[in-house]
Amino acid sequence: MTAVSGSFRVQLSSSFGEEIYELEDPNQGLLIAPVTWRGLDRFSPGAICLVLASDPSEEAEYIRDYDEFVSLSDPQG
Repeated sequence: MTAVSGSFRVQLSSSFGEEIYELEDPNQGLLIAPVTWRGLDRFSPGAICLVLASDPSEEAEYIRDYDEFVSLSDPQG
């Protein structure tokens, strides 16, 4: 993921913890590991977010509820 134009904030949450990134340089990107919840906000005017994926997206694989994500990604079950 990269900010092709403008800037925005990316919030990540996984079993390893939480991190926040400000993307504002098109020469830098953010690699997001599988089983990571992400949120995007604070878009500047005219911001463009480019996302590249290694596989086609499958709607059935998406988790849209954060509480469900937490329960499924908890290593304690």
